[in-house]
Amino acid sequence: MSIRKTLKDEVFSPSYRADGEKVTATFGCKFNMEGERYALTSVLDFSGVTKEELLEMAAREPVAEIQRLWRLQYAADRQTATTKNTNSVFSVRSFLDSPRKRTAAPALQKANKLIKELKPEEQSEVVSTAIGQMSAEQKAALRALLDAA
Repeated sequence: MSIRKTLKDEVFSPSYRADGEKVTATFGCKFNMEGERYALTSVLDFSGVTKEELLEMAAREPVAEIQRLWRLQYAADRQTATTKNTNSVFSVRSFLDSPRKRTAAPALQKANKLIKELKPEEQSEVVSTAIGQMSAEQKAALRALLDAA
């Protein structure tokens, strides 16, 4: 593994390069939210991994995307989740081909921290502004979540 401290304003994106049964992965890592960021490069050896094991491991990212989409778009389904069966199939090829937005967890965590520091009336203003910028579908999903709570 190689480790390199990144520059404070450096734009960094993870990368993966496959070569036979090995993948060279370069990715960022922090010790904590306020800490310095490091670029790590590591070689992942997939020798001896079965196709089934590889598929099960590869399913984790698409499953996270399905969870994200369900929470955003299908909040009302929570009411009938134990009985509804859509028989839908998630196309991994389409998922890989589509431009994906990375979830900026550090940015979300930073925003949450800042919101907690606001006065209640300032928090209300932030929420009101956010709701005003939502699409009708997002508002309906939020309404369903609030009704279910």
